Amino acid sequence: MADVETNPPALAVHDLRVGVGPSGRQSVVVDGVSFTVPAGGRLALVGESGSGKSMTAMAIAGLLPGRFRILSGDIKLAGETIDPMARSMTRRRGRDVSVVFQDPMSALNPVMTIGAQLIEAIRVDTAVSRKAARKRAIELLEEVQIARAAERLNAYPHEFSGGMRQRVMIAIALANRPRVLIADEPTTALDVTTQVQILRLIDDLCRLEGAALLLITHDIGLVEGLCDDICVLYGGRVMERGPVASVISQPGHPYSNGLISAIPPLDEDVPWLEPIAGEPAAAAHLGKGPACPFAPRCPMVKQVCHTDRPDLQPIGPYVDAACHFASAQPGHRVNTS
Repeated sequence: MADVETNPPALAVHDLRVGVGPSGRQSVVVDGVSFTVPAGGRLALVGESGSGKSMTAMAIAGLLPGRFRILSGDIKLAGETIDPMARSMTRRRGRDVSVVFQDPMSALNPVMTIGAQLIEAIRVDTAVSRKAARKRAIELLEEVQIARAAERLNAYPHEFSGGMRQRVMIAIALANRPRVLIADEPTTALDVTTQVQILRLIDDLCRLEGAALLLITHDIGLVEGLCDDICVLYGGRVMERGPVASVISQPGHPYSNGLISAIPPLDEDVPWLEPIAGEPAAAAHLGKGPACPFAPRCPMVKQVCHTDRPDLQPIGPYVDAACHFASAQPGHRVNTS
């Protein structure tokens, strides 16, 4: 019998570990990630490319590539423990958890009309007639603000712009009113104006459908005003997590501070942006040894960072950071100069 909680969060992930490679020689690309998203809540997973964001999301949805495996951890949807690698996960996708991918052109079938793909998504989890599914498909296209919705059902993906294809992906993802919507870099290939429109659309529709949102992004500037909480990943580990306003205004971890410092200010001219020194950790070196994965790039690094892995610890109201020295400056931006 499934383990079910009373009044649980929409999504709860505890100590998730994902590895790649042959048994005994695996690289750990997600290493002990934990977070919760309450019903109707908004959480952002933020970090550079290779930080483990998408692997975490794909593990939750049961969509890991063939060489990747969940090594350990616990994932719950609405309080029910699930096995994302089980065949039963096929029935949950779309109904309990859905994904909006970053490249809609590769996610959509190029030889099927938009209408056929929407109708298929609706009927795979709902026992409705094709006529009823077509009506729902038109409603969905109207909800994602595609003009002449009934007419555009007969169009193919290549006949839509990038922004319109992403709107179709959102419509498909929300077709069966999932409890959790995972948006994996949903605006990467779009221009800035369209990015804002798509993010607002995702937010509005999640609120309309009552879905919790898990937003995956490398751009920490996108999450302010959209998400309630943030989880900063690096090297497959959680560096900092807490309310968005707290983490962005007063980051406790040097990595969080580095991401924020790289955002160009809108209200002043600056001669240059301050990048994070060095290169992101390679997957082959993740999960090996006790060191903090950010130690080679950290401006605050000490000898202990190379020998002892820091655990997440409270550094402020509802904020945790995995840094030996984060607690030394609660409520202040880490000085990386």
